Amino acid sequence: MKIQYLLVLLPLYFQSNVFAQTDKSIIVKVGTTVRESVPNVDLYDYAQFTQGTVFFKNGKTAGAALNYNRYLDEMQFITPKGDTLTLTNENTIGFVAISKDTFFYDQGYVKLVNNTANVKVAIKKRLRVLGKQKLGAYGIVSSTEAITSYGTFSDGSTNYDLKVMQELILERQVQYYLGDDNNHFVIPSKKSLIKLSPNHQEEIKAYLKENPLVTDDETKMDKLIQFLRQLS
Repeated sequence: MKIQYLLVLLPLYFQSNVFAQTDKSIIVKVGTTVRESVPNVDLYDYAQFTQGTVFFKNGKTAGAALNYNRYLDEMQFITPKGDTLTLTNENTIGFVAISKDTFFYDQGYVKLVNNTANVKVAIKKRLRVLGKQKLGAYGIVSSTEAITSYGTFSDGSTNYDLKVMQELILERQVQYYLGDDNNHFVIPSKKSLIKLSPNHQEEIKAYLKENPLVTDDETKMDKLIQFLRQLS
């Protein structure tokens, strides 16, 4: 009886210790691919590949059906043969225009959302690997190691088509950035704000004392933008 009772409790114990899927997370099951498990609305910035233009720093341009892949942090395009490939040599790119949006590359892609007065604001929506799990005793999924994140892959056209051998937990992330005249973007901090407006150090310090930075909150970022505009 004790053994049978223990076998009943074990699955409940393991289930209570696994990552739960939330409104910010997506589970990629063992034996499936990221492409199969993640809806396009989460995987890409646009519901479908949209005609756009790549503007290179040397003045040349190239047009194609483009889309930003949030999982790979890569700009992808459709070839005339219908293959999905990834833009390479990103450091040669000035910016990418898709529909009415503008993307800059600065150690990853960011999308411009505000460019008025002395304020240049961009946003990055990512799917980050929050953790991974494997099948344990009795077929129960259990956590395996510390939370980790993966960097950008060089071959974005095939990586997320591979079936995963461990269950992945992907987290939806939103991060805002501030940019300078050279289109260099950084996560807002006291140091970066002062560098952006060096003549207003005291005002910035006073603002941050009353308004702690929360760089993934749209409302608080809007408030920060309004403050920065007043400094011009």
